[in-house]
Amino acid sequence: MNHQVVAHALLVLQGAFGIVAALGMLLLMGGNPAYLVVPLAGCVLLFTLAGLVARRRRWALIAAIVIEGMALAGWVGQNLIGLLPQIDSTNNLVGLLTTVGLPVAVVVLCARTLAERSERSIRHGSLRERRLLGEREEAP
Repeated sequence: MNHQVVAHALLVLQGAFGIVAALGMLLLMGGNPAYLVVPLAGCVLLFTLAGLVARRRRWALIAAIVIEGMALAGWVGQNLIGLLPQIDSTNNLVGLLTTVGLPVAVVVLCARTLAERSERSIRHGSLRERRLLGEREEAP
């Protein structure tokens, strides 16, 4: 199965959710475009990573795992801070889907793609070694 294709689709979906959230923030903040800079930069990063993950770039797979891990850590931190009586933290189904479900799925899919890649390179490396050993034995 092409895990990187599904990870690509989920990263694009996550970026699209980010654009919708950025537009909602723009409306709530009185139309001030200064509030769009960081969310749109995050969306551009997700779209860029999505394209590179689809091409199975190793560093992009690792970067996607790190970025999604940071998103999950942010969710955990937000909920831990929400345990304080002065701060309220609301969890709903859409929030859990976009801040927990999608990142966990992307991490799992990218990790599987990396594992398949390393397995192939190990297999390919052992074939190369056998060929080289065979050539050395035939050489004298």
